[in-house]
Amino acid sequence: MQPLARADDHTFDWQEFNLEQQPEPTQLDDITIRLELVMLALAALTGVGSESLVEVANQLNLNSIIADRLTQPENSQQQKPLSVDEARALVLIISDLAKQNQALIRRAIALLEQYTQSQDDIHQVALLRDYFDSFSQMYQEQIDNTASPPSKTLNPLAIKLLIELLFYSNSNSPQRFWLALLSPNREALN
Repeated sequence: MQPLARADDHTFDWQEFNLEQQPEPTQLDDITIRLELVMLALAALTGVGSESLVEVANQLNLNSIIADRLTQPENSQQQKPLSVDEARALVLIISDLAKQNQALIRRAIALLEQYTQSQDDIHQVALLRDYFDSFSQMYQEQIDNTASPPSKTLNPLAIKLLIELLFYSNSNSPQRFWLALLSPNREALN
């Protein structure tokens, strides 16, 4: 992927990527949580870590916007909401990583569909079992370590996020992803 173009004032031209629409200030908390959940799902499925995030941020020339956030320990990300530019940068990074891992995401979705239609236990499939286990563990470590919910209560959220990753791995995914984050009619986070 080519580096992103910068305007003369050293800010990104978000309009070039159809990410210029501004969220309401009250939406930033929800957007931050949503991005953390999508990133958690991507990490649980693919194993990408902070090194991969930083590498993609460097490739996309987003490191000046998001580098500090990406190098913080995972649980410190909950301390404050992302800025609008950090959120936009993370949308581009997640979309790029989803595109890079599109084959794995599609395989997981196909297995999920196959086992859902046959009503077999999806935990029989190693890829899906590992994804659900990793998602549950990472969720408890990074998002909500106050309780230890059974993994089955997190499975519907993990499935929903896996399906979203499929959409975010397409060519126009940054725009679609950004608009989904801004949509006031989107479903609750959990």
